[in-house]
Amino acid sequence: MRALIWVTVLLGALWAGIWWFASGAALQGAQALIDGSDGQVSAADVSVSGFPNRVDLTLTEVTLKGPDQSWTAPFLQVFAMTWKPWQLIGVLPPGSQLRTPSQDITLNGIKMRGSATLTPTKDLALSDAIVEGHGLELSSTLGWQVTAEGLFGAAQEDLTQKNGYRVGLTLRNIGFDTTMAQSLSSLGLPQVLAQIHLDAKAVMSSPLDRFSGQSNPRIETLGITDLSFDWGTAKGSIVGDLLSGTDGFAEGELRIHVQDWRKVLALGVLCDAMTQDQADLLGRGFAEIAKGAADNETIDVTLTAAGGLIYFGALPIGPAPRLR
Repeated sequence: MRALIWVTVLLGALWAGIWWFASGAALQGAQALIDGSDGQVSAADVSVSGFPNRVDLTLTEVTLKGPDQSWTAPFLQVFAMTWKPWQLIGVLPPGSQLRTPSQDITLNGIKMRGSATLTPTKDLALSDAIVEGHGLELSSTLGWQVTAEGLFGAAQEDLTQKNGYRVGLTLRNIGFDTTMAQSLSSLGLPQVLAQIHLDAKAVMSSPLDRFSGQSNPRIETLGITDLSFDWGTAKGSIVGDLLSGTDGFAEGELRIHVQDWRKVLALGVLCDAMTQDQADLLGRGFAEIAKGAADNETIDVTLTAAGGLIYFGALPIGPAPRLR
């Protein structure tokens, strides 16, 4: 019996030692990130709790600063089980805020959380990650508001590609403020966007690991398997492969399928994605493509990204997206 007691005491002491080591490493890592950020990352307090089974890292009054914008949150929590410190769970509270020169945007919601699994090696490379949020609300000091019933995102290492990752994102039942909702009704569109979905594969310039702060990973190629939306009679999808040019702008071809294309163009103008002149130019081209088709409200076109611009045929219609 005495031997059993001593074994129990020793095992308890060993477990406590493991927790203190893991919690100390988490605390030192967070503090080192703050101290080495040259003022770009700050927190009013950094603490660790959760003994004996979890390491719960809490940062209060967190601020991330960029050249002309900043992000703040009342707190940020990261949890890990003592025996699996490479599996992380993060929680974001309501009330985080993005501040820009033109507006402040506040994010509220419930169950805003994510998880990540790192490889248990010295590099701690990302293996997979999941994020989700429910009852989301973005509100701006400019007066606009966007809500979403749910957001679900995932990323997973693609072992067939060096520094490759498969990513997915779904936003469901997206609503808008009264002014935008009235404008949508005038276009004959529902006031709720049913879904936006993304399925893609990305190859990065360097792995996503604990050295990412120094290596600064950038997107080298982006293969879009499905980027689609469902908005009543207006539906669209994009498929294509893009690579990052020397100037960082996307280059490649995108194959576009659009139903009820007239409403989609009107929506693009409403959302400031294009000017009325650009919409009119595209509309004339789309009308020619749709001539003689069984369904002249549905089109399939190919857009080309080159030299920092998006082309419809030989006509530039707007800037290309920047990948890095």
